[in-house]
Amino acid sequence: MKLGILGTGMIVKEFLPWLAGADSPFQVQALCSTQRSAPLAAELCARYHVPQCTTNYLELLQWVDVVYLAVPNLQHTRYAKVALEAGKHVIVEKPMAPTAAQTEELAALSRHKRVFLFEALTTQYLENYNKIRELLPRIGTVKLVQCNFSQYSSRYDAFCAGQVAPSFDPNCAGGALMDLNVYNISYIVGLFGEPNRVNYAANIDHGIDTSGILTMDYS
Repeated sequence: MKLGILGTGMIVKEFLPWLAGADSPFQVQALCSTQRSAPLAAELCARYHVPQCTTNYLELLQWVDVVYLAVPNLQHTRYAKVALEAGKHVIVEKPMAPTAAQTEELAALSRHKRVFLFEALTTQYLENYNKIRELLPRIGTVKLVQCNFSQYSSRYDAFCAGQVAPSFDPNCAGGALMDLNVYNISYIVGLFGEPNRVNYAANIDHGIDTSGILTMDYS
């Protein structure tokens, strides 16, 4: 299948060597970027032999069967809707959308258009996770589950110096909970379903949660 990529950020640079490799199930056909990132996009296309390079998203959609969206969180819904409306399969980076309502809207649209919509959240596709889900009923009543996802962000020093990347911008659906700990939320909800109560105690720095503790109560 012909794959188009929207974005030129860190995750694209990490994935492109594999996506363009011999073992990839995709043929990377096109890369779309902003005008500002066009020189970087051209460099990536040349390095990984991507045939088409564009700054026009609608043009990209004409060339591909599947779109991988690697753009800031706030833009996921907008670009996913356009691709789904065009009848393209969509792989969207986590979180799929900033709100549950937007996620449900995208899911409904994918069903209506009879195309696939995937969230690029690796945990739910791992064999060991599916094995945990299969074996969970055997261990009895679960009283407590503790999950942790922590890392020193490559953008944190710049953030402390006043340079706010989208992943640290509350106006771009950034922050530790939305950008990283969606992994923990997906893991728990996938095993136990929707919790009865939720509480988030956040450490706020410059208006954004740089860390926090989320409690999901199933009692």
